Amino acid sequence: MISSIERPNGNHDLEERECEFCGDLFYVHHGLQRYCPEKFGRINYCKEEQKKMLSQSKLADMVIKLAQGGVVLYEEDPTEMNIIILSEILGPYGQKTTTNEVLDNKGYSMPHYTARVAKNESNELVLVVGPCSLEWIGQTGEISTFKITKS
Repeated sequence: MISSIERPNGNHDLEERECEFCGDLFYVHHGLQRYCPEKFGRINYCKEEQKKMLSQSKLADMVIKLAQGGVVLYEEDPTEMNIIILSEILGPYGQKTTTNEVLDNKGYSMPHYTARVAKNESNELVLVVGPCSLEWIGQTGEISTFKITKS
């Protein structure tokens, strides 16, 4: 039997418990202790990891409830959305012309593209958006015309 001098907290017998996070056995230092006092050289490691896991679970539950209520929390990548929009406009065709009004109505975002390439070694640029390219053809009043080409 261990003498009271060797025991960390006085005269009570040491109790061995299973950590609620990792399942390892540890000696209890106080009656409410539920997690290993130290793991991987870090004090309260299991307790902190359990808190992180619970908070992530609560966050995931909130996201699901908001999504079921019709609230969108995460917007898609604008470049990915542009690729989808150009593909929808092109349909089965390899090339098609469109206007800025059509692009705007579908939610196309001009500042988001994959690359800019000079057209025929001139100062004119063609925007590369994933597998498509968007080339400005001209403008009549406030309406700009673009050529969409699938590569």
